[in-house]
Amino acid sequence: KVTDTTGSLNLSNVQTAVTLDGSVTITGLHSSVGTITTTATKSVSVDANIISGKTVTNAGTVNVTDLDNDTGASNADLSSITGGTINATWNGTDTFTGKLGTAALTVASGTMTIDSAATISSASSLSVSSGATMSVSGTKITSKTVGGSGTLEITGSAGSAIDLANITDTNLILQANIDDSATTLSNLKVNLDAA
Repeated sequence: KVTDTTGSLNLSNVQTAVTLDGSVTITGLHSSVGTITTTATKSVSVDANIISGKTVTNAGTVNVTDLDNDTGASNADLSSITGGTINATWNGTDTFTGKLGTAALTVASGTMTIDSAATISSASSLSVSSGATMSVSGTKITSKTVGGSGTLEITGSAGSAIDLANITDTNLILQANIDDSATTLSNLKVNLDAA
């Protein structure tokens, strides 16, 4: 158990379960580290490529940074981080092929293209900041809440019915790039720029 810790923490030599009772930035984890437990009121920050695939029992806040992974593929798996508050931030331009789990996603800058293989269905919220873009198939965001003041580009979905009822933030720039006549958009509540 690591208690009352602040600053940076490198756990790259630890292969057992770890309890973090402090607000820290994790700079390294061993590939065989056990379950990571965080305590209430504490905040842990960690790059997506470090925490990807690791099991975290979270009672505080986990802030996942660099989801776009400047040094490699944008394929982080956050699905084994459970409980508490989980935030994931994207800064850059790339295609995401990973799993968001229950994280609250913010596309802070650049363009995040959600691949068809990516899993975002359990994300607690999706937000696009001013100047940033999220490009995603309509089937992946049907009935999802998306907010912010950036651009949400909805791409064609081979005849799918896309429900936009929960996209209500009028500051969001909504674009549709639909290349088939069978796809339908329903419950549109914000202005739409159709390409």
